[in-house]
Amino acid sequence: MGNTPRLSLPYIAQGQAQKEVTHNDALNTLDALVNLYVLDRDLSAPPGSPADGDTYLVKATGTDDWAGQDGKIAFCLDGGWRFFAPAKGLIAYVADEQTILVYTGSEWAGLAAILSLQNLSLLGVNTTADTTNKLAVKSSAILFDNEGNGVQFKVNKKASSDTASLLFQTDYSGRAEVGLTGDDDFHFKVSPDGSSWTDAIKINRTNGGIVIPKLGIGTTPVNVLDAVQTANGASMGSILNDSDGSAASARWAASNGTGVAWVGVLGQSFGSFGVYQAGTGMVFASTGLSLTADSGPIRFAANGGNEVARFGTDGRFQMTGPDSSNGQAISAVNSSGTEIAYLSLGRNYNLGTAGQIALATPSGGGSVLVQAGGSGGVQLTSGSASWSAISDAHFKHVRSVQTDYRSAIQALWVGDFDWKKDGSFGFGVLAQQAYDALPDGLRDIIVNKPAQDDGAWTAAAEPVGYLALWGVKDIYSLAEALSNRVAALEARIAALEAAR
Repeated sequence: MGNTPRLSLPYIAQGQAQKEVTHNDALNTLDALVNLYVLDRDLSAPPGSPADGDTYLVKATGTDDWAGQDGKIAFCLDGGWRFFAPAKGLIAYVADEQTILVYTGSEWAGLAAILSLQNLSLLGVNTTADTTNKLAVKSSAILFDNEGNGVQFKVNKKASSDTASLLFQTDYSGRAEVGLTGDDDFHFKVSPDGSSWTDAIKINRTNGGIVIPKLGIGTTPVNVLDAVQTANGASMGSILNDSDGSAASARWAASNGTGVAWVGVLGQSFGSFGVYQAGTGMVFASTGLSLTADSGPIRFAANGGNEVARFGTDGRFQMTGPDSSNGQAISAVNSSGTEIAYLSLGRNYNLGTAGQIALATPSGGGSVLVQAGGSGGVQLTSGSASWSAISDAHFKHVRSVQTDYRSAIQALWVGDFDWKKDGSFGFGVLAQQAYDALPDGLRDIIVNKPAQDDGAWTAAAEPVGYLALWGVKDIYSLAEALSNRVAALEARIAALEAAR
């Protein structure tokens, strides 16, 4: 009779002896292939010490007991191996990969790769889909990751009057919606109840213009078209269309009707920009600024329109309105309006008692003064420089290495003498002797050597006094060192006497 055509199970022949052998062989084949459970499909050599029932898919190229069995099912039975050729459509679960394979007739393929999930009528992930929500997902998060150069989330609609949007709900009642809702403009809409909706922002599909119907600071938004009006009551739309009755300009107004801002219209004779503050007059104006930027400076005006400064056509900033006290000045004032500093042409940059920087053109010639507090500073006048300071520490750098003047002091004679011309008493040094005894750095400071040999020699007392002070400090240092050595010697003597 042979074997079955698909799994090759042996038939029991009529009148066959030892029928149990054939029957048991068929049972072992079924045990190996039914609900096929594969431990691994990546081995080419049999594992050591397999247990009966362990099943593997032999990977090419098989070796040892698996030689020549590539692609077959290896089933351990009675300590040995039996091999079965897979039948087309056989399903196997691979334990180490936790995946399901299907034999296609030529290879083992992943189940997900051969399934076709196309044109599903409904799909619910962790929830139930319905005829309205044909795809339903219930999850704490949803991830759309990119492959290639990016990822796009596409929402398409057939006609302009349809809706393509993202709807945000509370307890399945709409509260916010973003997208193309009823037309091709981009809408940001909100709702208090899911039935009545208000456009918060709308972006025009053609020119990108943004429409914001309401603005609010805090919790009380107001209608923009109601809050912004022209002086004659025209709406914001009339301002933009210049239909408020003024051909040359458009104006914005406060709620009391007083003009607070205006701007000239392109192509008209009035090409200006201005800002007013009700009750105080014009605080900024540019009566020469063309909207086509073809000519004219940018002017700044105050006190009813009097110009005080400008950016000229050459790009320089100019002060054009001299102040009666400070000239053409740039002033700094405190919160009370009191001037605390100013910079002007022909005057000082006054910082009060703290100091000043003066840029001046006096009749005697140009000068620059940089002063830092009190009388200290540097002044450059007609090419010469003078220094003054409240302390010479501002201008002296103390050298890290000091000169040893001990030999100069010891060589310098000092004592009593009588003047030969009148016999009067004197005390000091001999200038000629000091000049020879002092080092180069000091001789020209202390001694005034005459140009002629018969001229008068003089020695300055003050530098000699400084030199004497240096000598006293040197003696103090030597005395202190000697005192320390004497103290150490006395301590040593005391220790030796105590040890006797």
